[in-house]
Amino acid sequence: MATHGWQNVTDLDVLSFCELLRDSGVERVLYTDIARDGRMSGPDIEGTRTVAGLLKVIGSGGVTTVDQLRQLAEAGAEAAIIGTACTKVA
Repeated sequence: MATHGWQNVTDLDVLSFCELLRDSGVERVLYTDIARDGRMSGPDIEGTRTVAGLLKVIGSGGVTTVDQLRQLAEAGAEAAIIGTACTKVA
């Protein structure tokens, strides 16, 4: 888990943090697997699915194709961030 623009890394795992947020009344989070973001390797679909089991989630990090957007939706993401995504549209 990283905070403050990925500058502070904690020992807390994402699932535990999401449970704390939910228990504090938070309803929605933006989830980015920072190990994948910016590498054009695709978003963390399974991580997004796990977070969506606890909170409403906006998927982010590494989206490069429309198919990945569909996968995020199927994983329970209600929206997605696509910063510098590139894809070929036929």
